[in-house]
Amino acid sequence: MTKPYQLVTRQSRAVVTVLAIGLTWLTGFTAQAQVNTYSFNKSVGTYTQLTGDSVMSDQNSDDQSYGGLPLGFAFQYNGITYTKVSVNYNATIFFTPDYRTSVFGRIYDNYFSTSGNGTGPIDRGVTAMAVDIDARRPGGQVSIARSGVAPNRTFTAQWKNSKRYNATFVADDFNFQIILKEGDNSITIKYGTMTAATPPPFTVSVGLSVSNTDFLALEGATWDGAARTNLPVEGLTLSPTIFPAPGTTFRFAPVPPIPNDLGIVSLTAPRADQTTCLLSPQTPVRLIVRNYGTITQTSVNVTYIVNGRAITRTFPMSPALLPDEERTIEFSGADGANLSTAGQYSFTAYTTLLGDTGINRTNDTLSNFTINLTG
Repeated sequence: MTKPYQLVTRQSRAVVTVLAIGLTWLTGFTAQAQVNTYSFNKSVGTYTQLTGDSVMSDQNSDDQSYGGLPLGFAFQYNGITYTKVSVNYNATIFFTPDYRTSVFGRIYDNYFSTSGNGTGPIDRGVTAMAVDIDARRPGGQVSIARSGVAPNRTFTAQWKNSKRYNATFVADDFNFQIILKEGDNSITIKYGTMTAATPPPFTVSVGLSVSNTDFLALEGATWDGAARTNLPVEGLTLSPTIFPAPGTTFRFAPVPPIPNDLGIVSLTAPRADQTTCLLSPQTPVRLIVRNYGTITQTSVNVTYIVNGRAITRTFPMSPALLPDEERTIEFSGADGANLSTAGQYSFTAYTTLLGDTGINRTNDTLSNFTINLTG
């Protein structure tokens, strides 16, 4: 029987290579909705296992990835439209069309990176529990299903009777689903029986990622107390006594763009890989700002802070900054950073704009960007 996917077999314990087979990247950038601005809601409902699904792996499987899986509809993630995805056995759906990926880790720590050492572009994906998962136990499998009619169709990936890698964890029993929904482009993670049979407790990343600066992770002492964060966190704890109740549901959805929404994309100077420089009390600071809103902006108000010293300037935009457009701004001269001695410097930068409120403020700030200068 012809299988509706492409299988990439295990390469090593640390890295799985996923080929770009049939992944579709359609529209380019529309009104870009960073995933760190997605809404997050949690609830407890009923967990229903798939029936009539397409089984992609069985109890002999570990670390496989399945590429070119048709969704059956167009789905937007981070403002880009996809019609196909890849499913990695380690609790992850990927949207990116060309990548290699480490198979597990923390989503803010280059989890979705292009190689095991976390270098290169960052992949796009959603993970239900970023841990090395193994299906080699009775009934273990990964499957997919498509259901519903337009414009309310869904694509579901399900992990059934899975466990952690290693014979030590043979009594684990993990059951969960990742569900993509047409129309509102929401992402739902739903948990069934989640038994971590062997102590000690361990942490797993749960959430969405585009890059190591654009991610939405969950944190909390308990799963029913899980809260969203855009800061580096270890994640949620899983143990014989700490686990999601059956039916625990996490839902993420893009927030519609607002007229006024500016944000910091990146710090381009000084660079994180810049370990030596001409130490100076007036080091230029360059930042890339982006207009995430729906109207043009004629000026940008930016503040950067380095080791407690804050500098604020309003930069005229000529020509005006269009929606979805990026522009480089520079603090120089007396407004530059005081990097006159060797050491560690931590940068934070943010925009201030009237009307840029609520969850849309999440993309305003670039936090805790650190460089180490040796002189």
